[in-house]
Amino acid sequence: MAETEFAAGWRIRQALSSPGIALQAFDQDAWANTGHYDKRHASRWVEQFRALREANLHLLRSLTPEQWNHHGLHEERGPQTIEQMVRMTAGHEINHTRQIELILRP
Repeated sequence: MAETEFAAGWRIRQALSSPGIALQAFDQDAWANTGHYDKRHASRWVEQFRALREANLHLLRSLTPEQWNHHGLHEERGPQTIEQMVRMTAGHEINHTRQIELILRP
């Protein structure tokens, strides 16, 4: 979730500064392998996620209604507005939060 928050924040900033810019996809499994996720304590990921989310929320709260319609061209999904990117990121987070809850269930 922390890496997706990073990627979403980058894409949002790209679309804000250069509407219509090409947005690269990324392979979350490849990022997990190259980032050695299994060797980092979960509390580090939680802290990283919190810091990234705080920075992204600060930016999003400052947007004008017009800026929410700025878009990028995702290489797999096509045109995506800032609003669509935020909704997709929220859905991704909900999915992973449910997975974590199931793992932690006694």
